[in-house]
Amino acid sequence: MSDAYRHHSEAHQGCRRDTRDGNDFDADAVVRACSDDAYVSDARGGIRGIDAIRRRVNKEMVSDNVTIEPVEVIDRHDDTIVRGRCGGTDEKPNFPYELIMSNYISVRDGTIGRLALIRNQPSQPHQPAEQCAL
Repeated sequence: MSDAYRHHSEAHQGCRRDTRDGNDFDADAVVRACSDDAYVSDARGGIRGIDAIRRRVNKEMVSDNVTIEPVEVIDRHDDTIVRGRCGGTDEKPNFPYELIMSNYISVRDGTIGRLALIRNQPSQPHQPAEQCAL
């Protein structure tokens, strides 16, 4: 696994376990990392709860053999942001050559309570606001 998780905070280690379990295609282990009322939001909409998350993981990751290689991990207030390169063995239509997703993860009491998956670009710290694409 990437050394992007070089920090050793509780949140980072929870995110590392969740990424590893997803890459092992173990949906049950992925949902064990989530609180009972965890909420996941992505381009398809929001889902809540262990059973719904397990179904989504099985459909979107396990059945399509999708893996995530962390390339950057950032602590930002109460969130851990994991930017990960998506890959795998499944040839999906319209799957870009290199897909980097930003995963905004909130961990509390050792479990993931909220996860937002967004396809975006990292911010440029020295870019004037008027040049940022909105």
